[in-house]
Formats: sequence, C-alpha cells, structure tokens
Amino acid sequence: MAQAAAAKHEADLRAHKVVALRGKSPALVAAIERANKLFPVHAPINATYAFEIGDVKVTLDYLLWAIAKAEQRGGHPLDILLTIEHRWADVEAMLDAYNDLLDAADKN
Repeated sequence: MAQAAAAKHEADLRAHKVVALRGKSPALVAAIERANKLFPVHAPINATYAFEIGDVKVTLDYLLWAIAKAEQRGGHPLDILLTIEHRWADVEAMLDAYNDLLDAADKN
C-alpha cells in the first residue's frame, strides 16, 4: 500500500514538473535543474515560480541569496531589475510558496 502511494506521489510530481516547466526557456529550465540538484526540497517551488528577468534566472535559492546580500550590503542589482520590470509580484508568490513549505515542514 505504501509503495503504491509513493509511486503515485512520484508520478504526480513528474506530471506537475512537466506542466510547470512548459513555456519556460531552455536556459531557465537548466537553471531550475541545477538549483534542484543542490536543494531538492525547492523543486516544486522552482518548477512553478522560477522566472527570468533580463539575463538573470531567478530560482528560490538565488532569490534567498540575493535577499541575504541585499541585507548585508543595503541593496542588490536584482532589486533594480524587479522594480524596472514590475516583477515584485513574482517574488512575493515565490516567497509565499516557500513560507507554505516551511510551515508544512514545521507541522511534520
């Protein structure tokens, strides 16, 4: 029973990944795959919410790193790109999903 549930879950994840990555550029998909190898728990968020702004591929790990750098230095070039391109809503959606992931982990 548990093996069947695990197999179904894996199949559902693969199906979600295929749908979520549809329409993303090959460069963004490659960035998502690299990030997911380093941080597998971020994979659903990256597949769904990762985006490009200029030449920058924004995955969850990159966003968290940029936020940390902005806090240390008082700013990061990504801030400017997000403002110019009006993409702060994408950041908010990604961070909301990350918050949900953290909440779910706390409950387990």
